[in-house]
Amino acid sequence: MRLPSLSDVIRPIALGIGLPLVLHGVAWACSCLEPGSVADEAAASDLVVFGEVLSVTEPPFSGCTGTSSADPMTVRIEVLEGFVGADAGDVIAVTTNRDGASCGVSFGEGETWLVYAVNDSVSLCSRTRAAGADDEELQQLADEFAEM
Repeated sequence: MRLPSLSDVIRPIALGIGLPLVLHGVAWACSCLEPGSVADEAAASDLVVFGEVLSVTEPPFSGCTGTSSADPMTVRIEVLEGFVGADAGDVIAVTTNRDGASCGVSFGEGETWLVYAVNDSVSLCSRTRAAGADDEELQQLADEFAEM
């Protein structure tokens, strides 16, 4: 029987200690499955609207912990056309993470968006995206909900 060499003993210890030190501070990007069909995503969402972004509120800066891509932002949207959970004229609020590294959506004031939300939360992993009034998906949603 062969006794383990010093390198056989040290290698696992070095990897166990060194690898976390090397990877400390490494950010893993958002990774999503492809969204489902318009009908499937609408059925899985609590809120589906086309609207104009009124405001985007970032959380206050915390000097102790700094900021994180996962910090929640609140987005107020005036609903121009409601499909699930809201009607035209309503003002709704959704949350999203601060940036795309944590699957957050980069809303801008005055922009129009097609929003799919679950529990009032929006993610890059949904069908949520900037859209114009002539967007084909709006017609698909109108057709889908006219049949119901």
